Amino acid sequence: MKTIPEPVAKAVRQQFGTDLQFAFAGWPHGQSLMWKATGEGGRVVYAKVHAEPYLYERHIAAFRDWVPQLPCSTPELLLADQEHLLMVFEQLDGVPLETAFVSQQTELEAYRIAGRVAKAFHDIEPERTEKVWSAANAARSRMERFITMSEDTLDPELLSWVKAVLPETELFRGEQRVPCHRDYSPRNWLVSDTSGGLQWSLIDFERARLDLKYADFQRMWPDAWKGRPDRRAAFFEGYGVDLSSDEEKRLKITVLANCLGTIPWAVANNDPAFGQWALDTLKELREKW
Repeated sequence: MKTIPEPVAKAVRQQFGTDLQFAFAGWPHGQSLMWKATGEGGRVVYAKVHAEPYLYERHIAAFRDWVPQLPCSTPELLLADQEHLLMVFEQLDGVPLETAFVSQQTELEAYRIAGRVAKAFHDIEPERTEKVWSAANAARSRMERFITMSEDTLDPELLSWVKAVLPETELFRGEQRVPCHRDYSPRNWLVSDTSGGLQWSLIDFERARLDLKYADFQRMWPDAWKGRPDRRAAFFEGYGVDLSSDEEKRLKITVLANCLGTIPWAVANNDPAFGQWALDTLKELREKW
């Protein structure tokens, strides 16, 4: 349980009520920190303190440029405080789909909506000021960097296989970056059943930036879709098109790279369970390659 820093609590109370009480509402291995602030009158807001300035800046940019174009409910931004890397949001109805008790029918509808929202996100036309950029070169460089970071923690046989995958990053050649959420998973989809049907909301845009579309599929492949082809089918039904065989391989390479980066992060942050998840996923990838 993490206590909110006093300067942050003071900044929030000045804006939203001196009676606010704070309860930690973040994720166990999250870098940024979130608190639920509840007032005596029952009003609830959420205060998020970003771990790094670049995460705050990405969050602000996403709300400025992309969030207004999404076909779904999103949190109302009530306060942005650069000094404390703080953003305060109005409470939304619903709970994360990851922990919601819903029927299978409702769950699959939530995945279809998620697919539609992801496609709308990826179809936003960004302002392109970037120089010439190669997806294949970027994918290879990322893999090489993560291999170097994780090689002391991988057994030699697994490490040898990972290195053998490196040439397959050429499959990314010609891919273009699009606006991405980059933490797109059921833990960031809020759902609630109303008389008007399923209410679906998207939260947590601090990692949003231009990336390859696979960045928004990578968290579901090893978890939410594992053993649940119906969830995956519903998602891509909403997305409007499934992945080709080459795109499926690009997704697996993206998942692989994410796992490689997670292993040293888990060691540095004393999160062995998260590191074991990444290692188990790597082994599963190898079996299915």
